[in-house]
Amino acid sequence: MFPSFSTIILSLVGLHLGLSSAAPGIYPWMMERSSYNDASPLCPTNKNATILTINDEFYGLRNVTYFDGHNGLAVIDGDVIYGPVASLLANQVHGNGTYSNGTLSNGTESHYKRAFSVKNTWPDAKIRYKFTSDQVQTTLQAIIDDAINRWHAGAPYITFERVFPNSADGMAGVLTIAANDCGGCNANIGYYPNSALWMNLQQGCSNIGGWCGASEAAHEFGHVLGLLHEHQRPNREGTVHFQCENLNPTCPNGVTMPPGVTCCSGAAIPAGCCGNLGNFNVLTAPNLDSRGIYDVNSIMEYRADAFALPGTLTITPVNPNVIVPASNVANPDTIDFNRVCKMYGGNCPKAIECRNLGCPTSCRPTLKCTNNPRCHSEFPPDCCFPGVDEGDLSCAAKKLQCARKGCGFLNA
Repeated sequence: MFPSFSTIILSLVGLHLGLSSAAPGIYPWMMERSSYNDASPLCPTNKNATILTINDEFYGLRNVTYFDGHNGLAVIDGDVIYGPVASLLANQVHGNGTYSNGTLSNGTESHYKRAFSVKNTWPDAKIRYKFTSDQVQTTLQAIIDDAINRWHAGAPYITFERVFPNSADGMAGVLTIAANDCGGCNANIGYYPNSALWMNLQQGCSNIGGWCGASEAAHEFGHVLGLLHEHQRPNREGTVHFQCENLNPTCPNGVTMPPGVTCCSGAAIPAGCCGNLGNFNVLTAPNLDSRGIYDVNSIMEYRADAFALPGTLTITPVNPNVIVPASNVANPDTIDFNRVCKMYGGNCPKAIECRNLGCPTSCRPTLKCTNNPRCHSEFPPDCCFPGVDEGDLSCAAKKLQCARKGCGFLNA
């Protein structure tokens, strides 16, 4: 089973690049925020993460970081359930690919077609789910209800249907929600009718503090609906920058990073270190639809210190006007809701209304060309005549109507 893709977004919290005598990579305003480097099971650093290159029908050729989650499922990109580990390893490729600062380049062209927004949406915008047991339901029900309400605030057409009875067995086309200790917060992306779908919401772990609350569950439901991480968009570096030198190498026991070597150092990195580098992989396949702005306020964006060394940041703004979140984003924003509306256009009232109005429109007003030498010829083109014809007025009115209805998101 392969995961599907849509956009993710990063919600950022204020940046002030003042004068500082702090250590390199540490901004003075970071020290005032106790939330930085708090343990987050959404970005687990206690896993034996491995980085490898795969080529599959969805991602094409790319590097991934994965760890073995519950029930033998491979978790990639920090919190995305790919499917069985065996399926991931079956798609592993070996070659001369180069991985640098979150980008994989290779002379081999992938022949797979794929879109940056997920194709595998839930039928009738209905997510069918159950829990692994009645006890897990008791533990998680309030968290799940809260997360669902956060999505319903801007997408009430998305419905969530309980499936009975609860059971630890996976069910094709149904999301099974677990609470495995030390399992992190993770979920499949999109809908697959012939595969069991999973979400895990860790509620405790002796190796790393923190648990998956409603904010993390809302993020995972974003994946389930079909959204991807924003920081993996091709236009990432125009808004935020991945500081690979601040990535926590999380080396195996007995292995240390040599002096001066960071996760940017390529071949100098000791074996087994910097496994989480793949979590910042930028997806640059030419067939990915990455239209629209980079949304730094998305429920799908990672926090600024994701997988970072203590006291440092891995995701930083490219200018002081961008604000990177210090903690996991709590709620979907308008762009999140618009992207889900676009994916579920047959169910979203806003998308239906826009299409019924003929929006977004592709009409173009007649361009004026009164200075064109042809205007003085025997048969001048229409653009030579001043004023606006009826067709121009109609086009302008249609564009204004579509703008007032907020239908531009269908083109983004």
